[in-house]
Amino acid sequence: MIAAQQLDLVEYIASLRPVPPEVVPDHVRQLLPPRPAHWRRLVSDIPMDETYAYATPTWTGVAVDVIRHLTGADMLCRDGTVTRYQGGYGRRYRLVLMSLPDAIALNERWPLLPRQDAQEYWPLLTFATTDQIDRTDTRTLLQEMMGEPV
Repeated sequence: MIAAQQLDLVEYIASLRPVPPEVVPDHVRQLLPPRPAHWRRLVSDIPMDETYAYATPTWTGVAVDVIRHLTGADMLCRDGTVTRYQGGYGRRYRLVLMSLPDAIALNERWPLLPRQDAQEYWPLLTFATTDQIDRTDTRTLLQEMMGEPV
């Protein structure tokens, strides 16, 4: 009897599979604004978990995308040129710069969540791991940043 229970326990443990961490589905990448081929190659290995929407009320549209990494930052300009800046960041990640109305529209297509630990002046918006999340708080935050009544 004990041997049978031990065998059942061993079979049960063997049947357990590790639960993979929740990640942002890769198809969300297609919701981002189109970029030139040379830039898409640069960002192709940055997972969506390390891609953030960065919307500000003062966005000029000159810079449209940034890759921050250990030795500095690469910035994609609206005209397709890439400018490299020296400096350093603790890890490699991507910022997709956009206007507040564009961020609101993107939030309607896929939920964005403010990243609480971000050290930016304006909130970094992460992409949710599922589209089954209430978008109201983020929409309200972005509308308040625009100065719109909520």
